[in-house]
Amino acid sequence: MSTVLAEPVASERPKAEEARLSRKDIIKAVFGELLLAETRIISESDVELFAKLFGDYNRIHFSDDYARSVRRMKLKARIVHGMHPLGLISGIIGMQFPEGSQVYRGKEEWLRPIYVNQPFRILVAMKEPGLCRNTVQVSVWPVSADGVDSVAINAEFIILLPKS
Repeated sequence: MSTVLAEPVASERPKAEEARLSRKDIIKAVFGELLLAETRIISESDVELFAKLFGDYNRIHFSDDYARSVRRMKLKARIVHGMHPLGLISGIIGMQFPEGSQVYRGKEEWLRPIYVNQPFRILVAMKEPGLCRNTVQVSVWPVSADGVDSVAINAEFIILLPKS
C-alpha cells in the first residue's frame, strides 16, 4: 500500500487537461496575480513517513504534551516538520508549472507553526514577471478554527522556465 503525502482536497485537484500552467500564462502574469491555490493537510502518517525518510524524530512532532511544554513557542499541540510544506511547494511547482521549470533560488521565513492534521492553504502569486526568470511569492496559510488566519511560511522563489 502506498502513502500519498498531504493529498490535495479532491475538489481542488487539477483536471488532466488543465494540470499545468502554460509558459504563456506565466509570462503574461502581472505583479500580485494568483497563479495557484491548494488546500493541504499533513496527517500523523505523513509526519511519521517524513521522520522515517529524513531521520527527524524530534518529540515536538510526535507528542502533544511535549509540544505544549516548550514554553518559548507557546504551542497548542505537536507541529509538522518545517521542511514538509516546502516539499509540497516543490511538488506544486514541479507538477503545475510548465514541464522543465526549475526552482533556481529561494528564501523562506517561518512565522507560525502548522499543526498535524490542520488544513492549510498554499498560495502561489507572481511577484516579478520575466521572460525566462520569474519570481513567485508563495504563502502558506493555516486555516484556523477561530477564523484568525495569518501566514505561517512566507517564501519567495525564482523559477526558471523552459525556453519553449
